[in-house]
Amino acid sequence: MENAFVEGKFDPWACGKRSDPFNYDQPERPEEISLQEAIERFIAAKRNEGRSERTLDTYRGIWRRFSERVGSETLLDDLGTSEITAYCHDNSVSPATQHKRWRHLQSVLNWAKENSLLTSSPAEDVTPPKKQDKLPTPVRKDDLPLLCKAVADGYREKRREGYCRPGELIWAIPVFRWAFYTGMRASEIGRLKWEHIDRKRGLIRIEKQKNRKAQTIPLIDKACSVLRHAPEPRPSDGYVFRTPNGPIRDRNPKSFAETASRRFCKARRRSEIDRDLTFHDLRAGFATALADAGKSAHVIKDAMRHADLKMALRYVNVSNSRLRSELEDTF
Repeated sequence: MENAFVEGKFDPWACGKRSDPFNYDQPERPEEISLQEAIERFIAAKRNEGRSERTLDTYRGIWRRFSERVGSETLLDDLGTSEITAYCHDNSVSPATQHKRWRHLQSVLNWAKENSLLTSSPAEDVTPPKKQDKLPTPVRKDDLPLLCKAVADGYREKRREGYCRPGELIWAIPVFRWAFYTGMRASEIGRLKWEHIDRKRGLIRIEKQKNRKAQTIPLIDKACSVLRHAPEPRPSDGYVFRTPNGPIRDRNPKSFAETASRRFCKARRRSEIDRDLTFHDLRAGFATALADAGKSAHVIKDAMRHADLKMALRYVNVSNSRLRSELEDTF
């Protein structure tokens, strides 16, 4: 105890546990909170870190379904490995959902441990469900004209019938082309303003990415040509892409992204393309076009703004055109 006093661990004149000769060296007992309170604190903390509401809704939904199984009033400290294993390895859902459940529960419980709400995370002893390795389904170069034609045909048809105003549907074409030639996400396009485009230096400034960090990406000639079809007027603080009656300066980027996504799905169904594609597959098409041209995984990683090579290699695997060419030359 003399040594503990010298080291500052024990002090008989202090307040609290440090003055208790029997418990001064024992770990603090975690605060007892329910599963419901735990997720509310987690959501609040992650919102302060800048996580999107869509991501927070995913955490909230997965945790809510887990809480319904074990009881929302169950104390966080009473969770065991068996409850988490049963939820994450539920055979009634797909392998992708199983892995998603494990990943999100692990994040919440690790956060609770880091913030002294748990002495240890029960998810540490849960074997991760096997993740299904699903390759991207990119929009190919020859798919893009078909999608744009589907939008144009639908626009002409509705204009003849008097069901839409000038420019009401056709605005989606430059948005599709921009996504394919820049690899930008729908939400990033929704936030893009004229002041973010530097034509002189050939750069696009993305103010808020998925990781909440700002970054610049190249403005290639194909993307630059798309800007000619952007609506007028074009104030520096105005949005580059918008619907004919959409606000010039203030809007919800999430709503714009959802609208663009719906337009894409309608165009895909109307086109001759028989594969299931989403707006995000335009970004995948950008990466696969690089792989088709023989660009390295490092170039694809930088162009896609990924944190590591793992995602970039998926697009290389989708392409394989260079390997096919080399095999043809060999045989």
